Amino acid sequence: MSEVAEVTLDDIVDYGNSMMQMPKSALKVFQLALNDSTTNDQLAAAIEVDPAFTARLLQMVNSAAYSRGTEIVSIRGAVGRIGREQLAQLAAVLATASEVQKLDCDLLKFGSYWEHSLRVALICGELANKFRLEKDLVFVAGLLHDLGKPIEFHRLGDQMLEVLEVSLMDDDPELVLAEDEVLGFNHSTVGAEMATRWGLPAVAIEAIRYHHFPERAESYPTEVGVVALANAIEHIELDGDFEDTDHFLDIRDRVDAALFLEVEEAVQIQTLARARCTQMLSN
Repeated sequence: MSEVAEVTLDDIVDYGNSMMQMPKSALKVFQLALNDSTTNDQLAAAIEVDPAFTARLLQMVNSAAYSRGTEIVSIRGAVGRIGREQLAQLAAVLATASEVQKLDCDLLKFGSYWEHSLRVALICGELANKFRLEKDLVFVAGLLHDLGKPIEFHRLGDQMLEVLEVSLMDDDPELVLAEDEVLGFNHSTVGAEMATRWGLPAVAIEAIRYHHFPERAESYPTEVGVVALANAIEHIELDGDFEDTDHFLDIRDRVDAALFLEVEEAVQIQTLARARCTQMLSN
């Protein structure tokens, strides 16, 4: 193994913060959408201060994924069409995608990273409905669960190659364990620290931090469990006679028993989320 240049968690988070910023307008929209006392006019006013975000939102609500046949030309119309829940989710999706794309690199292509992140977020939404949780918060946590990865791969190319080598040689190929061994920290911690700097809700920060180790959750074990399950469900592989459900079964054993899912139901949720993701990304 080549010698790894010393790098600290703070170094990586500082780098991520210099490269990406959660747009204040999108963050404000997300926070307002979660507040029951916010009016539609207040939401519209918060959106309209950011012309780029406004344009992306109008494009999205008029896409095949959301359109009902009548073109929406105003933000107030968009708010009325999709509702607060969808608006909060779209604010997170639109804002985050543009920022993460800045870190596209050979080792971690934006397209595959973003598709996985969006699928996990959509699975989180399905699980939140099933288990009657606050959907918006777990959706955002799912969307950002791997936020630390593009920062690490973009900044630490050689070191991340070594991480991949260690992961492949290890009996337990979990990337997060190889990161801890080589770097002294992992993408979950980097992502949680970035989410903290962005001022995201505590439940999202904890879910990002512990989505590989849900049993370590301190304040929000149910929400952390949902994000961990969603990530595991997205990794289920079924191809003819080939079946890989080991990661899902492992995580299922480490979350609250109230979140129990049979493999068949998990696969159904995965299928729904992948179809919705394909529809969203095709617009």
